[in-house]
Amino acid sequence: MRFDTDLKASYEEAPPSLVDVIVRDRRWCQGNLQHKAFVFAKGFHFATRLHLMSGIMSYLSAVFWLMLIVVGFALAVQAYFVRPEYFANPSLFPTWPVFDFEKARSLFIVSMALVLAPKVYGWLAAMLNIRRCMQFGGPILLTLSTLVETVLSALYAPILMLSQFQVVYDVFKGRDSGWKPQSRDDGATSWKVAARAHCSHTVLGVVLASGASVLKSRVVLLVVAN
Repeated sequence: MRFDTDLKASYEEAPPSLVDVIVRDRRWCQGNLQHKAFVFAKGFHFATRLHLMSGIMSYLSAVFWLMLIVVGFALAVQAYFVRPEYFANPSLFPTWPVFDFEKARSLFIVSMALVLAPKVYGWLAAMLNIRRCMQFGGPILLTLSTLVETVLSALYAPILMLSQFQVVYDVFKGRDSGWKPQSRDDGATSWKVAARAHCSHTVLGVVLASGASVLKSRVVLLVVAN
C-alpha cells in the first residue's frame, strides 16, 4: 500500500467557497451515513469496513467535537456559579476539585497529531522531490503556503464543525439532502450570502468567546485573591 502523490488530471477540484463546501458536505454526509448498513454486512474485507467507518466518523466527529465543547463549557459555568464543597463527605481532609492536566495535554497532543500529520506528510513529500517542489514555487513558498493553509484551516474548522453537526442532525431526522449543485465559478461570495450562511456560526462563536473570557477573568481573580 502506498500514497500516490503524483497523479495528474484525475481529481475533483475543491468547491470555490466555504458556502459551497457546506453544500457538498450535505450530500457527502448523507451518503457516508447510509454506509452504516454495510459496516457489519457479510462478505466485506476488514479494510473495506474500516474505510466505511472512516467515512462515517469523518462527519460524526463533528458531533463529538461539539459535545466536548458544550460539556466543557457547562462544567466551566458550573464551577463559576456553584461553590465547591470541600467537606461534602465527613472527613478531616478536604476533597479538592481535580483537573487531570496530563490527560488533557495527551488528548490535545494526539488530536493535533491526527490533524497535522497529513499536512506534514504532504509538505515533506513535495520537499523531498525537487522537481515537484519547484512546481509549488520552491521550498520557501511551499513552506509559507503550507503554514498559511494550516492557519486558515484552523479558522474555518469550527464553522465546518457546526455545519456538519446540522447536516448529521438533518440526516438522522430523515430529511433528504436532494442534489443541490455547488458553484463552479471563481468562488466570489457576496456579503449578503456570507452573512446569511454564517450568521448563526458568528453568534455562537461570539457567545462562547465572551463566556470563556468572563470565566477566565473569574479564575484569574480567584487565583490573585488566594
